Amino acid sequence: MQEYHSGKNVYFGFPDSEPDFLERHLEFLIQSFLRRKLFRTLIKSYGDVSGFEGYVVLETHGCHFENVWLYGDGRIAKTIQSFIDALDGKLLAILLFCCNPQNFEIQAEKSIVIHSDTELSLCSITRGGHLRLYLPEKGYLDTPYKLRRTRKELSDLGRIKNLEKFRQ
Repeated sequence: MQEYHSGKNVYFGFPDSEPDFLERHLEFLIQSFLRRKLFRTLIKSYGDVSGFEGYVVLETHGCHFENVWLYGDGRIAKTIQSFIDALDGKLLAILLFCCNPQNFEIQAEKSIVIHSDTELSLCSITRGGHLRLYLPEKGYLDTPYKLRRTRKELSDLGRIKNLEKFRQ
């Protein structure tokens, strides 16, 4: 599996391509995951509060075996949760561009995770469908109401944090 860095963003996948293509491809995938305005604004607010920046994208085939969500790194199958655990807290969000055939759930302690709840294609992700957002300490925000309410809470926290900095 190839690892490519572009600024604060990291890509894990298989395209054996030139850096210019990988940079454009990485930006395209990030923009596709952030197509929903509620996702974008909530992630921005979380970044303001947490201080985290950057995205990591995993682009690979997802499958399952014995009720575990797996991906292949080119040699062996690994759990999606182990990928998340290895990168949790290093970047703002982990974006999983891989199928989730059984709608498996994940956990993270510090980074936001966005993943599919079913089969996934480039076409479906650019349309904004079938994506779930996991926010540490809150869990899955599966409804527009939960997304809006949490975004407001984070925005309020960000204002308080900025006010405290101003007073110092």
